[in-house]
Amino acid sequence: MIEMRLATTSDNEAIHEIFTHAAEFKYRFDDTSWRDGFSSKGVAWMIDQRTTYVAIDNAIIVGTAALEWVDDGWGELDANDAGYIRRLAVAENKHGKGIAKYILDWAMQEVTAKERAYLRLDCSASNTSLCKYYENQGFVLINTVTWPSDSGKETKANLYQKEV
Repeated sequence: MIEMRLATTSDNEAIHEIFTHAAEFKYRFDDTSWRDGFSSKGVAWMIDQRTTYVAIDNAIIVGTAALEWVDDGWGELDANDAGYIRRLAVAENKHGKGIAKYILDWAMQEVTAKERAYLRLDCSASNTSLCKYYENQGFVLINTVTWPSDSGKETKANLYQKEV
């Protein structure tokens, strides 16, 4: 049975490995949003923020995501009425096993417990497979925005939300 828990420093290596694989996997779908991946130092910073969680199955980390309560990328839509799922990634050998859906369902429960109205997320607009996945999970496209990236190139991101 899968369970979610707050990530700790001892999870750094496993999270880093999941992110590295996820960046490579996303690249296959013309999604370069994670092209530079996340360093171990970057993962440590994420863990220190106390918003990064891990999905555990039989004592093994099978996925990760951050759940945050503010996201500047949403501009005026960020009105303290939502939770934001970020950096959702699943272990390489766990694709298609319902891990991402489990994490999204868990996040919906957390958002409900905080009495927020929406669960929101963003993803690269060029990754049509991922966009379709989120749409199939009941997320509605709200807007497409252009953001600068670390490489200096701009990237288009789709902003999705699902009412709780």
